[in-house]
Amino acid sequence: MPQEPVLLDGPALAHALGVDPALVRKWAQRGKLTRKGTDGRGRALYDYAEALKVHAEMRRRRPLEQAEQANGTTLATPP
Repeated sequence: MPQEPVLLDGPALAHALGVDPALVRKWAQRGKLTRKGTDGRGRALYDYAEALKVHAEMRRRRPLEQAEQANGTTLATPP
């Protein structure tokens, strides 16, 4: 039986992931996070499991981007 998704607003999601709320907004603006609805105050809600996957993907890409900057190459494909 599938579990109900855990939905969090942007600031709560950022806190849970240990990132800046601006980063969560950036992910949403770039289409990496899907808005799942709004709370009673009209704030966007996001699926915590989806956000964990995005966060893990970004962490995997970060060392590659740092290496590219260090040696002036571009190895990663653009998002």
